[in-house]
Amino acid sequence: MASHSNTLEMIQCAIESTTGKKARRSGKGYRLPCPSHGGKNHNLWIADGDNRVIMSCKSQNCDPKDIMESIGLSIRNVYFEPLYHDQVNEYRTIAKGKGVAKELGTELLVLNLWLADHNADAYPRSEADKERVKIAFERVPKALKYLEASL
Repeated sequence: MASHSNTLEMIQCAIESTTGKKARRSGKGYRLPCPSHGGKNHNLWIADGDNRVIMSCKSQNCDPKDIMESIGLSIRNVYFEPLYHDQVNEYRTIAKGKGVAKELGTELLVLNLWLADHNADAYPRSEADKERVKIAFERVPKALKYLEASL
């Protein structure tokens, strides 16, 4: 079982060796160049969290999985203890739920714009607009069904 500081130090060293730049202390963590998008500034913040190393790319909002893979590690390496099968499934479910919720927000925006145009007698604007609204009408019920099942 890795301790907090050992896991953070391992990730910090991997990022430093990938980017060629030393970490700078920042509050309870460190700032480094983000290896995922190849940033030159110290815009990636990493620190110990409750059960894992937390990281946040402040310029490109890079995904922690992509950051870890860009330094030759796996997202599993951010955890202080090995993940068990149930925990892996739980984190996958949470991540999928966030993706579905984001997709739902996009589709609702499309439908909201369609409704505003429809009410102003300005619809349809083009054949492509019609097709996009049809896609939104198909996706929204599916997303709602998934999110409802996860509540």
